[in-house]
Amino acid sequence: MQTAVSLRQAVLPTAGSTAWIALDDDDPRKAAALLVAGSRWVLEQELDRLDAEREASKAAAIEIAQARDWARVAQRIRGRDAAYIERKAS
Repeated sequence: MQTAVSLRQAVLPTAGSTAWIALDDDDPRKAAALLVAGSRWVLEQELDRLDAEREASKAAAIEIAQARDWARVAQRIRGRDAAYIERKAS
């Protein structure tokens, strides 16, 4: 528990940096810096994936919007509202 408390207060060097390389292999800050770097990499990969999905959804929406003459579709929908046929009770 003492190590976890001291790591919270420690300044961690960036993994792979000169300061990180200078740390002893037994120094818990070295492992902690690797955990931070790995967590950051996973987060960045997830954000990149979400951005790619968002861009694909946007492109699909634009393609759908441009695929039809929406003014004509709206006119056809408005035009069919006038055709009301009363139902007969059986």
